[in-house]
Amino acid sequence: MISIEALSKFFKVPKRSVGLREAAKSLFYREYTTAEALKDISFSIKPGEIVGYIGPNGAGKSTTIKVMSAILVPDSGTCSIRVYSGHIPAHEAIEQIIVQTAWLAILIGLGKIAMDKALRKLVVQGG
Repeated sequence: MISIEALSKFFKVPKRSVGLREAAKSLFYREYTTAEALKDISFSIKPGEIVGYIGPNGAGKSTTIKVMSAILVPDSGTCSIRVYSGHIPAHEAIEQIIVQTAWLAILIGLGKIAMDKALRKLVVQGG
């Protein structure tokens, strides 16, 4: 079961400078604005359900997936992924999660360092 409740994520983004003078000034002093990547996202996926997660560029699809795979930490809300292993031993269930996270990282274009960091975090949390 995957459950996402009131998930929000914000990023600090530098303001774009207009003109050569402002661009040079921004080398020494930057002003930032807050970009809202996710705003109060909620959904759940039951075991056995097959879903598609689609939307326009900048809608927050990759950010949501990164939060779900523990690559990013949300600013608010919760993300719960409960694994029912049934007849599968717990260590095999954890291995499956690690493999699926690695494939997910490849699909969303994460670099090797970010992928290694996420996998290490899962291994530490998992056992």
